[in-house]
Amino acid sequence: MVDDVPHGAGLTVPLDRSHGFVEGYARALAARSATGPDRIGLSSHLIVDVLSEAGKQSLLSCCWGFLIRTPPTARTSMAASDALRSLLTTQLDATVARRSHTEILREIPASARGLVPDGLPRAYSLWQILEHMRFAQADYLRYCMDPEYTFSTWPDDYWPDTLGPPSDAAWTRSLDRFQADLQDAKTLASDPAIDIAGEIPHASGAGYHGTTYAEEIGSIADHNAYHLGQVVTVRRLLGIWPPSDLTEADWSAPE
Repeated sequence: MVDDVPHGAGLTVPLDRSHGFVEGYARALAARSATGPDRIGLSSHLIVDVLSEAGKQSLLSCCWGFLIRTPPTARTSMAASDALRSLLTTQLDATVARRSHTEILREIPASARGLVPDGLPRAYSLWQILEHMRFAQADYLRYCMDPEYTFSTWPDDYWPDTLGPPSDAAWTRSLDRFQADLQDAKTLASDPAIDIAGEIPHASGAGYHGTTYAEEIGSIADHNAYHLGQVVTVRRLLGIWPPSDLTEADWSAPE
């Protein structure tokens, strides 16, 4: 059964209980919603394409439940918010384009953590990259959550002082903190108490920071992805990639 549901301001969305509905709905939202993803520079096809099947199912269930009983303006804002939250959470984790941080950062031998490989114009050790990711991720989170946030000093506060960790315990502690902060970022992205596309109340937008939660969480995902790619490159040059039991990715087109 397919109906056209008037959605306010001339917006009509095809309704058919399928993923086509989710795609049409997200695109219509992006086109019309003042608080939707286009406000922060995300096009509608990115919302739809990046959502996993589970994400589409979740968005479909969410949209269908309140479609009839919720006013059009609220429906538009809520569905766009759900799609954006799902997108950001997916990007913080693994995607179809890259492996997860848990795969990339596991089984790094202690003897390799402070080595700088030959063959790169400006190389870093694995310890330096991990600590830099941790420092930067914590900085973005503080900017989102702390009204008293102050800028750290670049580059001193964003990179460790040594090529290698002082101990195995220091490596484990850094990795645990990075993972805990990443979980906090995902929790923030999923928090219904905040307007994910809205402005952070105390945000100034100064320096490399934006003014919305979505911008900052997206920056965490981008920054981590960039440096996790560096980790893989350094591990290859050091001869410690891949970790054992790593499942080979299947990039072939579906039949």
